[in-house]
Parts: sequence; C-alpha cells; structure tokens
Amino acid sequence: MRKIAFVNIKGGVGKTTGIFNVAGVLAKKGYKVLCIDLDRQCNLTNTMLANSESDYNPKCDKNIMDVFTGGSGFGETVKRNYIVDIGKRKPAYFNIDVIPGSKELKRNEYVRKSYIGIKDKLNKFAKDEGYDFILCDLPANSEIINEICFGDICDEIISPFSTDVYSVEGYEELMDVVNIAREKNEVKMLGIYLSKYDKRVGLDNFIKEELESFGQLFIKEIQIPAKTDIRETITMGKPISFYKNQSSTREAYERLTDEILKR
Repeated sequence: MRKIAFVNIKGGVGKTTGIFNVAGVLAKKGYKVLCIDLDRQCNLTNTMLANSESDYNPKCDKNIMDVFTGGSGFGETVKRNYIVDIGKRKPAYFNIDVIPGSKELKRNEYVRKSYIGIKDKLNKFAKDEGYDFILCDLPANSEIINEICFGDICDEIISPFSTDVYSVEGYEELMDVVNIAREKNEVKMLGIYLSKYDKRVGLDNFIKEELESFGQLFIKEIQIPAKTDIRETITMGKPISFYKNQSSTREAYERLTDEILKR
C-alpha cells in the first residue's frame, strides 16, 4: 500500500484536482483508493461526494476531525464515491472511498490538543479493507496538519505547481516542508509536475523552463493542460477518466499516474 500526499504551500495550484483525477485513473486500472481530505476548505470532499448516491450530509455525518479526536472509527466515517460512468445512467461504485474533511481543521490549537494518534488504526483499517493507495489533500500551509500527515499517514509527497511566478518562488518553502517531514518519518519526494499549463502562452513556457532548473525532481514529461474539461470534471463530480474517452487532459493524468506508479 502506498500513501501519498499532494502538497504545495500555495493554494490554487491543482492539488485537489490532481488527487481527484489521479484517483480516477487508479480506479480505472483496478486499484482501490482511499482519499483523505485534510484541507479545511473541504473541496475534495464536496467534489468526490457530490453524487447523491454517495449519501453524504456534511451537517450530520462523521468527518476526519471525529477520527482525530477518537469520536469515530474509520469504518463509521468513510464514504463511498459514486460516479456515473460513460454510457450509463445509474451511479456505480468504482473503488474510491473518501474520508470527509472538516471546517474544524482551521482551529490549529484545537486540532493539536485533541489529536489522539491514528497511525496504527489507519494502517489496520487500510489493510483490512484492501486499499492499494491512500491519497491525502493537504491545505496550503498548516504546520499541525503537515505534522499529523507526515508523522502518521503519508510517506510520499508529490507537488503540483501552477504556471505563475509565485508558485516557483514557493519552491524553497515547499522543500522546507519536505525536509521537516523527513525528520518525522522516512518521507520520499516523488517529484513536481506542472498544472494549468498552456503551451501557447509565453509565461507558461518561461515557468516550465524555471521548473526544469530543479533537475530530476521536476517531472518534465507531465504538463496538465489548462482546459475547460478539468473544470467540468469538478462541477460534475466525475474524474476525467470517467468523463471523456479521449482528451489531452485525460492522457496527461494517465501519464502522471503511470509516473507515480513507476517512482
């Protein structure tokens, strides 16, 4: 079982979209995936559990904070992600489960004082349920959530970078997060990939060249295109692999997933 966190110290770079679509490709390949929403904005939760068949109610259902405080077990908290596949009308389950996020995650001191430790329980639950991958969506910058994630949940990191100068300038801060994580656990940095890329735009190509200077850490074969079908997948609650049979975006996420599988 592999446990991977999607990380960047900057918001809006494509972390949630990345997890959503990589999970979809993994599911298409026959892997069973557990996604954990550690971001207080709960965008991954709202996207993945958008279909009514997923039976998620944020007002009364358990979430990650209930797990953190011992108020709920993983089995009581996890929700199934239902997707309407191409050519089908009725939603079906495709081996993607979600542990919903919580607005309470923004209360750093409350999280720090209430957290009981979940490493052993999570590993047992994941093994018993037969998960092949755990994918975590992290907030842009939260010391306590990073500490919990890299201490008790994930041991691999992948980082999307968007095509703006501020994203590149945040590289050193990202590596600070990675180095701190390595002090807590044996954490492996899988690499950096470029999201929201438009090859017709000069600035996007400039940013790509800047990222190439990071060496092997930059996965130069992967550029997630800035196309409308990505926004459509989020709106419809359906990963690109279940949404379009042929698409440059789908092909990009398939290449990204294949790269993750190789590393």
